[in-house]
Amino acid sequence: MTFAASNDLLQSSDKQHLMLLYDDEDERSAAEIDCINRVLDAGQYCIYATVDASDKDFLANLAPRIADYDRHIQEGNFVIVNFKPFYDSAANCELTPFKQLKAQVEETLKDRIASGKNEKALIVADAACNLARHKQFDECVTLEGWWQGTYNDWMAKNLDISIICAHPSSVLKQQLHIGEQKRISHAHSLKLDLNDFIGKNHGRILAKQAKPQKIQILLAESEADIRTIYRDCLKSLPVELVIVKGADECLEQVLMRDKRDFYDIIIIDTHVKDASGFDIAKKILQVNPDQQIIFTTTSDLDPISSGFKAHSLDIDKYPILQKPFLFSQLLGLIKPAKSK
Repeated sequence: MTFAASNDLLQSSDKQHLMLLYDDEDERSAAEIDCINRVLDAGQYCIYATVDASDKDFLANLAPRIADYDRHIQEGNFVIVNFKPFYDSAANCELTPFKQLKAQVEETLKDRIASGKNEKALIVADAACNLARHKQFDECVTLEGWWQGTYNDWMAKNLDISIICAHPSSVLKQQLHIGEQKRISHAHSLKLDLNDFIGKNHGRILAKQAKPQKIQILLAESEADIRTIYRDCLKSLPVELVIVKGADECLEQVLMRDKRDFYDIIIIDTHVKDASGFDIAKKILQVNPDQQIIFTTTSDLDPISSGFKAHSLDIDKYPILQKPFLFSQLLGLIKPAKSK
C-alpha cells in the first residue's frame, strides 16, 4: 500500500468507527501498518490492539515496519495491546476488559492534551475481526455494538478518535453470510472496502474517495431549551439534524422526502405541539412502515403503554426514553437505517 493510498484511507475514516472489509491478510496488515506510521509521523497517539501480539515473534516482526519504533514506544505515542485475552472475553460475551481499555484511552488522551501533545488518536483493533473469521457473528455484533456506543460517547465528548476494525471478505462476502455482514456493518459509523484503495493490477492505486454518509435525524420537540440541548449534544457527531416544533412541520418534513432518502431516525416527543406523538408516528409509518422511531416522554410507562395500544403500535419495536434521560442512552440508539 502506498503513501497516497494510506492517506486516502485515513482521510476517509477520520473520526469514524470504520468497518474495513479486506480480501488478503498481507494487504490488510500493510494497510494497518501504513496508517499507523502516518499517524505516528503526525505526532498522534496510536493503539495497535491485535490478537497477533500473543505470538512470541510478533514484536520482532513488527518493529522493523514501524518508523522510529523504539522512540514511539518509549514516548508512549505507540501502544501495543495483546488482544488475545480480550478476544477470549468477547467470545464469552464479557466486555469488561474493553471497558477498562476505554477508561485508559480517555485518561491517556487527557494527559496528552494537558501536556500540549496532539489530541488526535487512532485505534486499530481486531478482536471483532477474529470473531467474524470464526463465524461467531452474534458475539461480533455485540462487540462492534459496544465499540459503536464507545465511539458515540467519544464524539459527544469531542474526543478526536478514529477506530479501524478490519473484517474478512472471505467470510462476509459469501452469499450465506451477507445478512451477517449487514448486521456487523450497522454497528459501525462507516463501511469501506480495502479494494477501493489498493489496486491489484501491478500495484496500481485505485484510491476512490469514499465520503462518510451522515446519519439523518428528524427531531420533533416543543420545548426550546430541550431543542438546544439536542443540538449541542449532537453537533460533534456525523449526523444531519433537522429540528421541528410540532406535528405539521414534522409530517411536512417526512412527506417532502423522496422514498429513497427517508430519515434514518425520527425522534418524537409524545406531547408535541398540535398533536400526540403517537398520531404523528402512525402517519409516518403509513408513508414508511420501516421508519426507525424513538419516543421521548415525561409520562409514566403505564399511560405510554396505553398510547401504544390505542394506536396499534408495537411497544417492543420502538425505543422509549423517559425524560430526563442520559444522553448516552440516545447515542446508543443512533445508527443508519438498515435499508441504506
